[in-house]
Parts: sequence; C-alpha cells; structure tokens
Amino acid sequence: VRCPARKIHVIPLGVSPAFAPSGDDARTGEFRRRFNLADRILLYVGSLKPHKNFSAVLRSLSDLRERKDLQVVCVGEKLEENAPLKALCADLGVGDRVRSLGWLPDADLIEAYRAATALLMPSFYEGFGFPVLEAMACGTPVVASNAASIPEVAGDAGILFDPSAGGGLTDAVRAVLDDAGLRKSMRVKGLQRARQFTWERCADATLKLYRTVG
Repeated sequence: VRCPARKIHVIPLGVSPAFAPSGDDARTGEFRRRFNLADRILLYVGSLKPHKNFSAVLRSLSDLRERKDLQVVCVGEKLEENAPLKALCADLGVGDRVRSLGWLPDADLIEAYRAATALLMPSFYEGFGFPVLEAMACGTPVVASNAASIPEVAGDAGILFDPSAGGGLTDAVRAVLDDAGLRKSMRVKGLQRARQFTWERCADATLKLYRTVG
C-alpha cells in the first residue's frame, strides 16, 4: 500500500545530555587502564548481525597492520560468540588487536566514546543510528557508511563511505588517524550536529503532530 507523502512526518530522535565530552581525563584514563586499551582506539558499538558489516572493520584493521598502536574495541555483542567473525578475525591475524567488551552500562559506554579516536559504523542498513549521534555528542569523530538513515544523522559532521566498495573504510580511517586538524574539525562539527537532536525537540514535534491529526 502506497502512502501519500503528505501523510509522512519524520521526527528525529534525541540523545541524552549524559553523552558529552569528557570533563574528567582521569576518569577516561581509568577506563582505559581497566580494560587494557591501546593509545588509539577504533570503536564499534552494536550487535554483530550481518547487516552491521563488522567484517569491514576487521578487514580495515588488517589493512592498517603497520599501525601498532591501533586497536578495535567492540562494545555490544561478544565477538567470541560469533563463529564466522571469530574465524575471520583469526584468518586476518588481528585477534590480538581486537577487544570485545560486551554490553556496557551507560557510564562506561560514554567513557568508551570519549577514549576513542573514531567511531566506526559500516552498516548496510540502520533504522536511525544511535551510536553515530552518541559519538558526536561526546566529541568523537565518526566514520560511517552512506547507507539508509545514517547520512541524515551524521550530516556533514562525519566521513561517509560506500560500504559496498572495497577500501572506503580504510581510506577514511587513515585520513582521521593522520590528520589532527581533521579530527579537530570533525569534533567541532559533531558537537554542533548533535545539539540538533534532543529529546525535547522530539517530544515537541510529536505533540504538535498529535494535535494536528487529533
């Protein structure tokens, strides 16, 4: 059934004010030590379902094997419980450079964003993409696919790549790792972008829509 465009209203979701840049470097440092994290972290947050395309993260890490200080940190579904990805990790020889932390409470998740050099989100499909928004709100550069809803959330604040094209993720990660000026610019743009997504705006827009159709 086709729905007329006039009946479709898009209301963006929001991000909690708790997701913000660090005001306590000691707390972030303690988080790094507790989980034995490297100096440079590529963070992934979410499940490991096929459409999430986590295999691209592992292949990118393999491509960047000369970066000895680089580590992928996976928050969410345990890598050890996903046989195909665990096997790929072994085949690529990157097992010692991947840390799988499982699902974390919000306080630790926020520190993970703050500690990360960049968030990677290579999904083929997302309904919204909360990790993109949460990372930007914490001042973390975002490298994400240009698929589905992700560009609507990231805007011009992140680096977007085609997840169906080989090498796009690696090229984007290299750019972020090598260019401090780019990281600073992405941080500023990300914080500005994240401020546009609040639960107050979401609630106000929803209420106005209810009143319109009521």
